Amino acid sequence: MTGYYAHYYVSYIFVPLFGVILPIAAMGLLFNYVEN
Repeated sequence: MTGYYAHYYVSYIFVPLFGVILPIAAMGLLFNYVEN
């Protein structure tokens, strides 16, 4: 039961992290590279 709960907990943390924050960071780094 704890592993099943941990799976949902980890998915609710990492799906927004890699779906929202990582593309924003990648676009920021790409923009910085292009501008320089």
